[in-house]
Amino acid sequence: MSQKRWLKPWSTHPTSPKTRRAKKKTTQKTNKPSQATKDEQSLTSSQAVQEGTKYEPGEYKKCCKTLIKDFLDQAAASGQEATYAMARDKWATSMKRASLLSTVSLPKLKRRRFVSKDCTSNPFAAMVSRVQD
Repeated sequence: MSQKRWLKPWSTHPTSPKTRRAKKKTTQKTNKPSQATKDEQSLTSSQAVQEGTKYEPGEYKKCCKTLIKDFLDQAAASGQEATYAMARDKWATSMKRASLLSTVSLPKLKRRRFVSKDCTSNPFAAMVSRVQD
């Protein structure tokens, strides 16, 4: 019979903290923009999102949830029956969604599955341009 080979104790294992080499901590100097320019950038990006011209995943999700919630609240206030699926369909065809996604590149839309792989142009940009004309 063959004997089982036992592993060495943890303290002598090659990847244990005792045998690891300490990595050198180096800091790289970077040209950081001043606080004023950061504030200006955040202000312009937040204005762009409010206007519906810039896509940000977190902001897109917030807009989606608020529109769905508003739709359901309005339906409940008027006494109409509305489902979450109806609200989601309204969001899918809304102009707010189209304006958010109109500036996104086609490869990014495909990667995030907003359009199918065989799509050749941004349909949201076309939708927004039709409404503006």
